[in-house]
Amino acid sequence: MIVGNGIDVVRIDRISLNLSKKILTEREKKIYDGLKTEERKREFLAGRFAAKEAFFKAIGSGIRSNSFLDVSILDDELGKPFLLVEKDFNLLFNYAYVSISHDFVAVASVILEKLKGGTITGSDPNFCEVVRILDDDFYELDCDIPPFELQALLKRQNIELIKYGNIWEAKYFEH
Repeated sequence: MIVGNGIDVVRIDRISLNLSKKILTEREKKIYDGLKTEERKREFLAGRFAAKEAFFKAIGSGIRSNSFLDVSILDDELGKPFLLVEKDFNLLFNYAYVSISHDFVAVASVILEKLKGGTITGSDPNFCEVVRILDDDFYELDCDIPPFELQALLKRQNIELIKYGNIWEAKYFEH
């Protein structure tokens, strides 16, 4: 079920490179710093700005008490953008569709979805039963709870959530 939808448009020629200090997370800065031209850096900034604005519109709050640093927009290995939340927004979505396009403007759309799946609750001592081993290094989590609640549950099972968004990466650790 779709639980949020946001869109934003930004003129690229209005973007200052100084904006990078205000809107990019550390993960995004690593990508930004690797871009070769000012033109490409402006496109990147405009796209991230528009995508973050679209996300805040999708959650229904706007930027208000949030920060652009609360959300990272990263790319998968094929260049498709995905959302990584950096704080607990206490929201009930578990999948985000992100699309960014730019020419003389940057346009971004964010759709938040609540997918059906196995339910994990804090009172369920067997929540790891919904973890399916895909191979020695990857596990698939089938759940429909907010990411920060899942992160707390995994930590209690000695599993560290390294990154999440549309892709979950977990690592076992020892005390």
